[in-house]
Amino acid sequence: MSKKKLKLLPILCTQFALWGAFACGSTAHVARPDTPTAAQVLNETCIQEKDSPSPLVVDMNPDTRADIEIAMRKGLAVVHYDCKSLRVLPHCILGGDYIYTPVTQKRHTVKLETAAELKANLPLATKYLSMSLNAELRRGSSIDVELDIVGKEQSLAQGVAASDLDGVCEGATHVVRGATIGAFVIKSKSHADAKTTAEVFGTEGKNQGEERHEIFQSDGNSQACFSKQDSLSAPTECSALLKVDLLAIQPQASIRESRAYISQVSTDRTSCSSGLRWDGVKCSTTNNNNVYSCQPDNVLECKEQCDKGHPGSCNSLGFLYFDGRGVQLDRQKAAELFNIACRGGDMHGCNNLGTAYYKGLGMIQSNEFALESYKEACHATPELCYNLGVFMRDDGRGYPSKARAAELFSRSCLGGNISGCSELANAYSSGAGVNKDLVKAKELYNKACSGNHPSSCRAIGARYMNGNGSNIDYGKSFQYLNRSCELADMTGCGLLGLLYYEGKGVKTAPTKGMNLMKHSCNSGSAEGCVFLGVLEKNKGNEELASYYLKKACENGMEEECTTHD
Repeated sequence: MSKKKLKLLPILCTQFALWGAFACGSTAHVARPDTPTAAQVLNETCIQEKDSPSPLVVDMNPDTRADIEIAMRKGLAVVHYDCKSLRVLPHCILGGDYIYTPVTQKRHTVKLETAAELKANLPLATKYLSMSLNAELRRGSSIDVELDIVGKEQSLAQGVAASDLDGVCEGATHVVRGATIGAFVIKSKSHADAKTTAEVFGTEGKNQGEERHEIFQSDGNSQACFSKQDSLSAPTECSALLKVDLLAIQPQASIRESRAYISQVSTDRTSCSSGLRWDGVKCSTTNNNNVYSCQPDNVLECKEQCDKGHPGSCNSLGFLYFDGRGVQLDRQKAAELFNIACRGGDMHGCNNLGTAYYKGLGMIQSNEFALESYKEACHATPELCYNLGVFMRDDGRGYPSKARAAELFSRSCLGGNISGCSELANAYSSGAGVNKDLVKAKELYNKACSGNHPSSCRAIGARYMNGNGSNIDYGKSFQYLNRSCELADMTGCGLLGLLYYEGKGVKTAPTKGMNLMKHSCNSGSAEGCVFLGVLEKNKGNEELASYYLKKACENGMEEECTTHD
């Protein structure tokens, strides 16, 4: 009897299932972060946030903001952040880059009226600036922070471990995952004539009246923000950092796969100090009349704020009902809440509503309404184009279009969605809707892997193992497959087991290799079961080989089902 040669199999890139996950939170809020640790107000100790804080940096020393800008040009900026201060670690190195995405020019005014609001929203202010602004509040003035927003710098970082850093990194706590770009001015507003924001920004006109505007800090030119901009960079005089989106550095690699169609970049739902809540613009003092974004796990608060008309809170409440967290699972109620959120302008709500229609979750299945909801979400928020891409690839109302899907995955990827980058890599790898380009595929897989996308890390490792689009390099294969296994990609663990078993790229360790392949197979990877089946067949263990190959069939590998019925 001839033995079946063990072959290092080409790896099928895992596709994310739409029906497995729903977005949660306000319009720009990623799915289900842990409940944030609240910082203390005023003279109490500030507790470092454990999630992904997004502090304004307009109150920082200008030199420090310049340091952040320089660090972002060299790679991913690594910082120390402790709620009260933020400093760059210029000699701590983390590879990666930022992609600029322009948006329609927007102006926001953040009005601060109490000392608590001032400290919560401008915690990084220099001592002099903080004293000056508090003095203005005591005089009865308000503090206005006017922001002109023209775009965002976004990376694909999904999770960063301390082991990813190189260089002098003592004190590193966060990575700058993204930044909001534009121009700003901080001023006090009281009664009397003085120079206006327009004067500082360089725009025409001057208010003559009773209100007095005293300028304390500014950067950028508002008029330049209205000039025509290209898709690669912000206008030169409207490229100041307004807010940074931070990602906490973990002691070890994350083992969670990101949700299929949730952004891994900035969140506008900021954690606020005790007694304050995010109202969509600032951390605000709460009272019975306030409408604000609820804490995502707080059922009562989300219901209260949804009833008051906050769309993001309706979406958060919908997620809780969809997942049965703190309430009885009710998919119909969830779908109703997603609809309310979407109609109120929450794009994650629209995205979730599309999935509810597409999969018939809590409502009658309708591809027509699914497409409408997905289009609305994609048009407003590029990262959410992922779901529309999956819909167009797999269904398209009976007319699937791989070319249109690839275009949408590209938009999603540029918007910062690593799942979009991975799907676009799959398209280039197979020539689905685009010209086959293994070099481009590898580049995109690398970007997604740098954002901790498990199956993308596995795809690169498999290419180095099999020489598909890369020279065979078992050392690099081991590196990427080890990463994918750490990120809980079970097929990646199976391939890693093969390397250990055969001693390729790593010291031979047959027992460890077998254990990794068994773990892969028992965790649902059909490929892991096939690896074991072939190994046992080569050893002459026909009964055990048959067992594993049948298990491969049970795990979804149909070609093994015909042989082992």
